[in-house]
Amino acid sequence: MKKTLIIDNDINELLLKVHKNLATLNTMSEYISDIDLFLYAYVYEEALESSKIEGTMCTMEDIFSNINNDLSDLDIDNADILTYISNENYEEVFDGIFGFNFESIVKIANIAKPKTFYDLFKIISFAHGDGVWANNAEILLKDSKITLEESISNRDDIFDILVKHDISIEESYHIMENVRKGKGNIYSEQYLELFEKHNLPKWFLTSLTKIKYLFPRAHVISFMLLAWKLLWFKIHNREEFNDVLEKSKNA
Repeated sequence: MKKTLIIDNDINELLLKVHKNLATLNTMSEYISDIDLFLYAYVYEEALESSKIEGTMCTMEDIFSNINNDLSDLDIDNADILTYISNENYEEVFDGIFGFNFESIVKIANIAKPKTFYDLFKIISFAHGDGVWANNAEILLKDSKITLEESISNRDDIFDILVKHDISIEESYHIMENVRKGKGNIYSEQYLELFEKHNLPKWFLTSLTKIKYLFPRAHVISFMLLAWKLLWFKIHNREEFNDVLEKSKNA
């Protein structure tokens, strides 16, 4: 005998709220560069709270709680970390490092060959942008037309380059804002005259016209500060690091 599903008013109201929220999320997805990354933050938060209750997973605070060293002043030129990332075995280096443990970032690193804190900063910036790496910085680096340091990886890079070429702060800001919203191609003819006047290289304008979204530098810094501490911990506390990593993977 089939059972009849009874939906009372309370359940019906909840279902209506779900439909409204899904519609809102669908609308927001048109304006968010990476909807998966956006949702990940909320999914991770819920998973973390659940795992705390069940006792199956450590937080970042738990990871660092048993470290006797104060990492608040960990130098970005730390020799141990620089030596570690210079080995170029990026899949192993990035394994378990928050923000870097993605196949796409390993592929970028294999081409860009990061050696420093700021190189890694560029790598993670590329991965979080749209139209920034593929068919853009990737080609420029492969063809040796630019160095990793010269590349555009986040929105502030544009501002810095323009100001260094004596373009006003106001105009540099407006150009940066247009490009980070994916509007560089619309103003390409207008920019061409300005860039030629200020002796900017041709690759710069071409690169700007391909960009659809740029990550802000401040967000990348927050990722990097945590990643740098995790790299130090991984090098000096490998057994504990692997233990936490294994627990998180099995959670």
